[in-house]
Amino acid sequence: MDKTSKWLMPKDVALMANVKIETVWKWVREGKLKAYRPQGGRRILISENDLNEFIKPICE
Repeated sequence: MDKTSKWLMPKDVALMANVKIETVWKWVREGKLKAYRPQGGRRILISENDLNEFIKPICE
């Protein structure tokens, strides 16, 4: 996990991308968007850097 990046929860990514949270989960399941599960945690986190890399081709 990148300790220098800002970490986002799937609901935050959904709000930023203007999509439903189910869409974010789909991207993660399909391996399109990297997500990390903190050690011993139940939730997942998405690096802001990974999100930017994911949306870069979409915006071009």
